Amino acid sequence: MVIQKDYQISNELLHKGRSILFELMSTLDMKYEISKDLYALYEFYAKCIAEVIINHEIDMLDEVIDFAKGMFETWKQALQIVKGGSAE
Repeated sequence: MVIQKDYQISNELLHKGRSILFELMSTLDMKYEISKDLYALYEFYAKCIAEVIINHEIDMLDEVIDFAKGMFETWKQALQIVKGGSAE
């Protein structure tokens, strides 16, 4: 059944997203204030994903996706700066 397969795939991807957030949370050095802020942010979005998984709160997914896109761009710029380029 196509719908069941799509549900399984989306469920796997949502769990993978939560795992990524938990990994990011576990690698933070909590002696820095920014780490505490990032932890709270990651925790919030992990809870949002849980709401999507458990209660099928699909509307929350747009917010999570926007966050992920923003974080991707931030890390991409940070990597460029570390490599000696400009962040543009």
